[in-house]
Amino acid sequence: MPGRGRAIASLVLGILTVALFCWLPPFIFGVVSGILGIIFAALATKAGYRGGIKVAGLVTSIVGLVIALILFIPTLLLAGVVGAALGLL
Repeated sequence: MPGRGRAIASLVLGILTVALFCWLPPFIFGVVSGILGIIFAALATKAGYRGGIKVAGLVTSIVGLVIALILFIPTLLLAGVVGAALGLL
């Protein structure tokens, strides 16, 4: 089936996004892998793949991306507040 490899790549990236969004460079990895998962799901759709793997990859990528962004924004704000309090900014 055309696009199956891209659908599997989307699913793997989506699972990694959800599972590993809280590790060391958490937000960068979560955002990048989430975006790549969404792109691979779109490429699988464009290639004509209609299986559930693509949908699962798209959903897990979106969920992981949203979680990573929800955690990324407060972290940036906290870093700014701490930097300003210490006179670093």
